[in-house]
Amino acid sequence: MTAEFETGSGRIELWGSFDFLPVGLAVGAAWLESAHSPSLPGWPLGAFLATGFYLAVVGAENAASSRRADPEG
Repeated sequence: MTAEFETGSGRIELWGSFDFLPVGLAVGAAWLESAHSPSLPGWPLGAFLATGFYLAVVGAENAASSRRADPEG
């Protein structure tokens, strides 16, 4: 997501405000894991999966945004 302004470079990245996709995928991964794993190992594994999915999707969004904003990319 970007917004255009009349001064400066003309573009500002707004990805930090729109985390619906990464949060949704992280919650979905934790829910799916909890449905198929026993209670004791499920807690740390669910937390690891949720964090991993969130960071992976946010990183992909930022990389796609930077690549799109790069005039040579």
